[in-house]
Amino acid sequence: MVQFYKAKKTTPVRKTFPLSVDGLDQFGQGVGHHQGKACFVEGMLPGEVGKVEVIEDKRHYMRAKLVTLSSVSPERQEPRCPIYSTCGGCQQQHISESLQQRSKASALARLLKPVGVEKIDDVISAESWHYRRRTRLSLRVDNTGKLIMGFRRKKSNEIVSVQDCPVLVQRLNALLTPLHRCLSQLESATHLGHVELVAADNSTVTMVLRHLRPLSSKDIKNLEQFSHNHSVSLFLADGQQQTLLRGEMPWYGIN
Repeated sequence: MVQFYKAKKTTPVRKTFPLSVDGLDQFGQGVGHHQGKACFVEGMLPGEVGKVEVIEDKRHYMRAKLVTLSSVSPERQEPRCPIYSTCGGCQQQHISESLQQRSKASALARLLKPVGVEKIDDVISAESWHYRRRTRLSLRVDNTGKLIMGFRRKKSNEIVSVQDCPVLVQRLNALLTPLHRCLSQLESATHLGHVELVAADNSTVTMVLRHLRPLSSKDIKNLEQFSHNHSVSLFLADGQQQTLLRGEMPWYGIN
């Protein structure tokens, strides 16, 4: 009797090595160099040294993930958000504000230099928290029938539930809990795609609800009531058109 044997599959061993980071790219990733290649590592800061593991190796660059950190930059800070490590809504809460400003100014200068701009003005800073005036929240009903509302998990399509966000302006952040409660009670909750919130210069917040199937008259009534109770301009978007259901168009002033 002939017997056939399959070679045992071997799991490739990913390469690890110590890396010293000397800069940040425009996305806040640490940049170091190894064997003549630029190496990008999420979560590392200039001046830090750590052990990294290669996750992508190209001809001129590589990407790696941090395994252990052996020296810590004084520019590193504790993220304010408790779900920062998993939520994909923010990437730079672990970086001090001053380093973020310097890094972004440097990235802008590199982009403008080829078109003849040699010097850029100093970065204008406002509030460190509660500054974001627009957000898009994903919606999905899980296997237990609960509506999950939040941001995509880092490098995943899964949704991280968000009930409080320290980077959203207070007008938007205050809406998260009542909005989740309202959407959870809709008959068409399983057919919702996402919801956008915008704090424009007029007094009301604008809300755009993306739905995949027509909403029932009961759902529309409940949404109109939410819009009235919270002074929200409500738009419904079905993929073909965007319809103002209640409220006014958002507008922005030009200073």
